[in-house]
Amino acid sequence: METPDPLRPLVECLEALAELYEQICSAIDARNSSLAQQLIERSKALHSIVKEQNAALRTVPPTAIQPQGLARVRVATARVQAGSRVVQGWMDVENAAPQGPTDTVRGRLPPGWDFDTDALLIVGGGGGALAHQLLALGQRRLFAFLPAGAVDDLPPPVIRLGTLADVVSALTDVQGRPPRNSLRWRLADPLVSTALYEEVADLFTKAAERLATTKHTLNAMGALWALQGASNLADVALLPSIDALRQSFRGKPCIIASPGPSLDNNIHLVPAIRDQVVMMTTSHALTALARAGVVPDFCLAMDAQDLRYHFEDCEIERITLVLGATVHPDLFSLPARKILTFGGNNDLDAWIYRSLRENALLPAGGSVACAALALAAEWGCDPIMLIGQDLAFSGGKYYSSQSVDGGLKVELSADGQVFGLANLGTGLANIVEKAKRGLAPEKTIEAPGYFGGSVKTSGHFNRFREWMTWYVKAHQHGLRFLNCTEGGAYIDGMEHISLASAIERHIGGPVPFEQAMEAAIAAVDIRSRRTRMLQRMRDMSQALDECDRLAHECVRIARKTARNPSHLKALGLAERRLMAALSPVVFLSLLRQEEINVAIERGRKSTSLSQSLGASLDLYDIVRSACMLLKPPLSQGIARLAAEVAVA
Repeated sequence: METPDPLRPLVECLEALAELYEQICSAIDARNSSLAQQLIERSKALHSIVKEQNAALRTVPPTAIQPQGLARVRVATARVQAGSRVVQGWMDVENAAPQGPTDTVRGRLPPGWDFDTDALLIVGGGGGALAHQLLALGQRRLFAFLPAGAVDDLPPPVIRLGTLADVVSALTDVQGRPPRNSLRWRLADPLVSTALYEEVADLFTKAAERLATTKHTLNAMGALWALQGASNLADVALLPSIDALRQSFRGKPCIIASPGPSLDNNIHLVPAIRDQVVMMTTSHALTALARAGVVPDFCLAMDAQDLRYHFEDCEIERITLVLGATVHPDLFSLPARKILTFGGNNDLDAWIYRSLRENALLPAGGSVACAALALAAEWGCDPIMLIGQDLAFSGGKYYSSQSVDGGLKVELSADGQVFGLANLGTGLANIVEKAKRGLAPEKTIEAPGYFGGSVKTSGHFNRFREWMTWYVKAHQHGLRFLNCTEGGAYIDGMEHISLASAIERHIGGPVPFEQAMEAAIAAVDIRSRRTRMLQRMRDMSQALDECDRLAHECVRIARKTARNPSHLKALGLAERRLMAALSPVVFLSLLRQEEINVAIERGRKSTSLSQSLGASLDLYDIVRSACMLLKPPLSQGIARLAAEVAVA
């Protein structure tokens, strides 16, 4: 029998990386900057794998290494280093801040650059002259990263960033449309090393991508979140939140099951150790667990769509549901053992749990699986073991064959660059139909594979993978995160280990689940929670009435202004009062997020009084219609809570 070469995984990764560098060099020669940047991003995943493979070889005895494998490593490494030198030289030129007249600066901006919405970051001190040029060109979203001790000669409109944390949150509060493009320019500042620049640039790029994704999600889902959130306020007040169980499972092992294709390969190991772990799952994986004879302790649901079909044919009465505050209202009527609530970390959720004086927000990363990971960490579970977290396609599968949507198929294009989904089940097809957006083909993305090499995945899956990498590195606090999926994508920062090995190492005895649950829930003061929420809902109702009144007043003055422009000043004052009243009413702004942004943008770009008034009248109508939509569910919730308080 042939002895396996321990260098083989490293050799394969290095050779793949060398080939990728040659593609990048070809793109540079062809002056295809966009393609070169995309390939450079892809190379980062392979660099991570090479780093992991090198670390794994530290435990391999030198006598086990075969000469031919070592020779291939040397050749591949030389190719990688040669390509890396070319790419680094090109990037130094590409990323250097332009110097010279304003026309030179304008010429360095990509075609279609939008001075109003696109985001530009200057890295390093001494960029005052460049900043003045950009501001003169009309650049609005202009940021500067200034390390400690850097020269600050920047004009006031530039937003200064001093730490990596500042860069991560730089675009969080950006209002209006998200940037379609982002740029990072490096100044010749000795305080900015290449490594620091690359880290700052990468964080800023990802911040811009997250903002675009978040804004798109808000526009698509904001109305549903607002209406369902308003409808759910009474239920949220009458049920405990995840805050009740904070650190209740400290030091207890936790398994989080997701519905990836690899779940089929190791779910059979869970029943034997079921009572020795805190068992969590996402609702999409619940059917797969049921078919394997596993009843989880907690099942999380966060999406706003109607997910009731996820719970069919499951022993829901034995499960504690953990529901996001904006889920479909009918989920609160499921006959679960218990129901806890949480917030998915948007402004609406923050308003809800501030009202209750609780810390029940989870950084969800856009995915309920990310929320489950954060929840296990918040509760102090250790180690936290992931199964079914493929975050990639496998054998044409999107989900576990045993999951509720197990028949869903991934269809790749002939060149593998695009994928589509087919064979939707009834439940998923209904969601797609109600969304009225269809399932358009998407570009595939290469991500590092669990077992080395690369795997094909989607943009969404890859963003979730990157978020998990960030979360694990930022929130370890001594916790151990194990990826026991045994397939799919590699999640940097986690230990990758088979579920069987993880069970052997970390599972040691029963978890006193019932005792911890009962004690924590019994301590929750439901009476004070519902009283506080009732008052906040009444305040919200009054705020909606005030917004409606002010919008009506603006309509009246705008019509007078159309006939007589002398009323323009009065209209401006009335509109400022309306915008001030709208600001704290997050339900309303979410309900009509995109329409409000479009109306404001139209008004800002208006070139005549009639255009400006038309945009303003549209804005006032949007506000009034949103008030009309929100009042009924809010009034019903107030009546329900008032009755509960009266009985108490």
